[in-house]
Amino acid sequence: IDSYAFVAATTFSRDIVMRLFKVSEDKIVTYTRYGLGVTFILAIVPLLFFESVVDIWYLFGTVGTPALMVPIFFSFVGRRRLTPNWAMISIVSSGSLSLVWYLSSLFSPDGSFWLGVKPIFPGLLLSLLIFSLTSVYKPPSTNE
Repeated sequence: IDSYAFVAATTFSRDIVMRLFKVSEDKIVTYTRYGLGVTFILAIVPLLFFESVVDIWYLFGTVGTPALMVPIFFSFVGRRRLTPNWAMISIVSSGSLSLVWYLSSLFSPDGSFWLGVKPIFPGLLLSLLIFSLTSVYKPPSTNE
């Protein structure tokens, strides 16, 4: 547990705080400690709301798959690519849509999803739509 938490805390401090807020190298240890606290809180919160680890994996898969599948797949296949800004928009919006769709079942009297559609599908559809409307052609490099 401690090694995964440390990796997450280091990722928080170096890849998020340092890059987004331009924090100097000498403050990284402090932000790694904050990241360790954030990591433990984010690890404990799902335990309070779910009865089974299967439910936790279902939620993470339902939200994570539409957010990551299309941008990652097309970064390896074909010549069309999302620009970094559009990739971020695609990831955030499709994951958010799937999360909201999932949460709709909590407010439904019978526990069903909107329109009877599982949350992964609207997220994937949005991600594919963003890709098809905003992707740009990347010509082959001379090294290939």
